[in-house]
Amino acid sequence: MRTESTVRTTELNFNLGVPFKEDTLDGRVTDTTATRVGNILTLDQVGDKSRSDLDSKQIRDFNGDKMLMSLVVQDVVCHRYYEKVKED
Repeated sequence: MRTESTVRTTELNFNLGVPFKEDTLDGRVTDTTATRVGNILTLDQVGDKSRSDLDSKQIRDFNGDKMLMSLVVQDVVCHRYYEKVKED
């Protein structure tokens, strides 16, 4: 999975259902497991309890040229909406 922005570009390689170490954009190191059910990709990120890092979840729901990404930390939820850019 590749994420590009004007600030930073990251690439994350993983196998579904297999836990892996992830360096998150906010500086945490998590034990992450990716799962997929239908068009929904979920990344469960377990934080390092020795550093008091919080657990988080990223849920990407793909629907045609659109994607809803929900970020969940405790009882806080953030939604991001994406639409595929049509190239000429």
